[in-house]
Amino acid sequence: MYNEHLNASIFNYGKVFCNKEFEDILAGIIACYYSIISEKTILPPNDENYIRDIMLYRYLKNMQFKNEHPPLCDYHFDREISEKNGRIDIRILSVKPYINDSCYYTIECKRLDNENQEGTSGLNGEYVSEGIFRFVSKAYSFYKKSAGMIGFVIEKMDIDQNTKYINNLLKKIPKTNVQQELKKKVIVSGFDFSYYSSHYIENETKYIYHLMFTLYDNVKFITDCLEKYKATYHISGNDTLAIFRKHNVFDYISSCYNTLRTMDSLAIAENIASFIKNEENKESHDQS
Repeated sequence: MYNEHLNASIFNYGKVFCNKEFEDILAGIIACYYSIISEKTILPPNDENYIRDIMLYRYLKNMQFKNEHPPLCDYHFDREISEKNGRIDIRILSVKPYINDSCYYTIECKRLDNENQEGTSGLNGEYVSEGIFRFVSKAYSFYKKSAGMIGFVIEKMDIDQNTKYINNLLKKIPKTNVQQELKKKVIVSGFDFSYYSSHYIENETKYIYHLMFTLYDNVKFITDCLEKYKATYHISGNDTLAIFRKHNVFDYISSCYNTLRTMDSLAIAENIASFIKNEENKESHDQS
């Protein structure tokens, strides 16, 4: 049902600014999103790096997928590349043709939820202060006046309304140098949640593209598993999350989804506990 949206040649270029090369790449990334949705990939709610890595290693570094979605095959995708004052989530380096190692696009990924949407301490606030501002302050770089951000929407929300909250925060958080707040910009026909903003940096206008990916259905099952494990064994949410990360429980849940979803709450918690115990035994054996 999503194939009609995956044609990277369908674009609507704005009159104010257009970077066709970068928009072509973003169209391929939107194709990754549609694949994640259509394949019902199970994702954790509180780990944007895990979600980013699914997108990278399952799709953006997969030559079959890249060849099916040109021009992704013309680019090399890296994770967590060091910039001046931080680590950008995704680097996109041209390989056809190769120019040099300093010529690359950058994308920063952030989670978004419904908590404190209008406040600077919520995830919307982090989207601005730890995302947009890092580009404006030159901690993260632009290429051809362009950079990108992806919002992983992990709870059901009105995305257009949430974008208005982000725009209000742009006014509250100093030195964002905003010229144009987030505004709709169609990149792929049928994908409704792509935007751009413009910022005055180093005496010229630069542009950030924003893609909002609704993933709440993908994270719901793992969220339920976290809650069931936490309630059964009476431990905190943070401790549960740490245990799941340490023992790769997210991968286990994804691989056993069809079995786990048929179980009741206690059986799910006990099944996960058994997996964790087996992993601890393997670790102990490897260290001995």
